[in-house]
Amino acid sequence: MLVSTRKSAALHRCVPPSQTVSSHSGNRSSRTELMDQLSDDLIADILSLLDTKEAARTSVLGSRWRFLWAQSPNLDFEFLDWYQPNKRKEFVDGMNRLIGACKGKKLEKLTINFNDCSVPDVDHWIDFGCERNVQTVKLRIQNERHPYILPKIMYTSSSLVSLSLEFCNIQPPEGKIKWPSLIKLQISGVQISQLVMDNILLASPRLSSLQLHQCWGFTHLTINSTNLHDLVLRDPEDQIDLEPVLTISAPHIKYVDLLVYHMKREIQLQPCSSLVSVGYNFIGMDKVIPKAVFFNTETFFEEIHHIQELHLHDASIQVVSKLLDHGWQLPTGNIRCLRMDVAWDVKQTLLSSLDLPLCTLVILNASPTIDTLIISCDYPQMLEDNWTQLAKEKCNGDFINLKFIKLINVVGDSVGCVSKNKEN
Repeated sequence: MLVSTRKSAALHRCVPPSQTVSSHSGNRSSRTELMDQLSDDLIADILSLLDTKEAARTSVLGSRWRFLWAQSPNLDFEFLDWYQPNKRKEFVDGMNRLIGACKGKKLEKLTINFNDCSVPDVDHWIDFGCERNVQTVKLRIQNERHPYILPKIMYTSSSLVSLSLEFCNIQPPEGKIKWPSLIKLQISGVQISQLVMDNILLASPRLSSLQLHQCWGFTHLTINSTNLHDLVLRDPEDQIDLEPVLTISAPHIKYVDLLVYHMKREIQLQPCSSLVSVGYNFIGMDKVIPKAVFFNTETFFEEIHHIQELHLHDASIQVVSKLLDHGWQLPTGNIRCLRMDVAWDVKQTLLSSLDLPLCTLVILNASPTIDTLIISCDYPQMLEDNWTQLAKEKCNGDFINLKFIKLINVVGDSVGCVSKNKEN
């Protein structure tokens, strides 16, 4: 949305209010003259919205465009065809020529999305970016035979503000990493040793957001920085041998979003009074939920009883619902916002039609401070004929603080009982 808004604004500025050119006039010279009237800053703004190949093509628009595109602050390399080696070579050669033509002294963003990569070429592109103090880097380098290893220059970049790595092995020389300006880090699909993970956290004093998607190899996350507030952790879904216990110690963290492979991993969250918002879900669920999952969930909720926002998904709704149905007392807390999500593949989680309403209503009853309820449900059967009866059986409060209810992908009046119960 932001890009499209910027693009619309830039294009609107292209035509001065006093000048219009009919699209049917066929007056090519008039259109060329109009393009030549654009300021260098406006042309640069337009070019910044295009990927590298699109920006290079604008050189045909006129002599000024021919040189200005080469000063674009963004470089975008994307080739995802596994079966066209000739086209791959053509693409790489073309990108190397484009780099040779780039004259910008500073690079804001470098994106490389490449399958079956040529290591020297990718290294060359990354070197080019780091030498120009690139601020944002997104690398997705997929090579099943020889996983890509980050080049040495990446580990000591003082200009990096945002870094996203997918399928890139992190092996810093002598374990040394130095990212003094890094604010946002996302790593996906790789093994990370405990030593490297510790070094990353110590080497990034300004880091505020850490996302680890399908990563393994470490047993604890010790986050002592007062700047790191957001943590997203999503376990791998395949048969990787995960460490059985992951301990998270983050006394200053505010937002945590966890997707846990319950059959292989236990998450131990150390006490954290600063925690504000938690997202919690499981993957790899089966018909029979192990006792350890119930125990771990109870323990987890004891540690987060003070949070203000709780976001549960289909599998975690199933587990919490089963606990509640067997007499578990949800710790009363200070939750202000409750969000419940049931995805389109709900059948895979084996949710019953009672789980969503039961879990929602009991949490509402146990947390009278809730003022916002959000329910997103792609499976209508979850919302049929169960809410009113359960509300009578399970709720003894009147939800006096509940002010806002938002239903996403929900049709009908299935949750009307919540607001009706409030009125009564």
